Amino acid sequence: MPAFDIRAKVVSNVRVTDNVCVLTFAMIEPQELQFKAGQYLFVHASERVLRPFSISSSPDNITTFEFCIEVIPDGVASNYLWNLKEHDEVLLKGVFGSFVYHKDPDIEEIFMIATGTGIAPIKSMLLYELNHGEKRPTHLLFGESMAKDFYYLDIFAELIKKYPNLTCDLCASRDQKEGYINGRVQTALEKYFPIGKKSSFYICGGRQMIMDVSDLIIKNGGDAKHIYHEKFF
Repeated sequence: MPAFDIRAKVVSNVRVTDNVCVLTFAMIEPQELQFKAGQYLFVHASERVLRPFSISSSPDNITTFEFCIEVIPDGVASNYLWNLKEHDEVLLKGVFGSFVYHKDPDIEEIFMIATGTGIAPIKSMLLYELNHGEKRPTHLLFGESMAKDFYYLDIFAELIKKYPNLTCDLCASRDQKEGYINGRVQTALEKYFPIGKKSSFYICGGRQMIMDVSDLIIKNGGDAKHIYHEKFF
């Protein structure tokens, strides 16, 4: 589908941590948004600044969509979004991205690995695929620096209650707290070794994390052709 212009308005802007907000938008024009879980939109933050942000809501929601945004000091786009208020209108362009779910019947186990706001497309995939009949063992590995930095935990807890094939490991790399793994997402991944050739991996986060996790997967039995990530870089 060719890219198209989008006009939307802010429904809510919720600060979920000291530097992350969850923004919900309602479509104005067109009235509906068709996309695949994992895809992203470009936001017109100014006349010269156009930045990509992954959609964190499910494609089942066609009249609204959601972003989770980490505000970056001196970041034009993230500060623009951070300061939006209810009823503010935004201009966007979409839909883009090849980081989407692959319905490969040979896959027996699925790993969703995210750090920071890389959780956005992963959340979208989980919401949509579980709701549409995904029954295979699915493991969410979500990493942040501190336990206080996590969000969406209520949503993931509800998904785990509803779908017994879903597990969730929360990895706090600089914190020690009950219920959290003290370490990076790589630490959580190690407990699933050896990794079979029939496992697939969806990874989103910083560039170095994606490279490190991909290398770890391949070194421990995973198949490179079943490793998926967005090519922002």
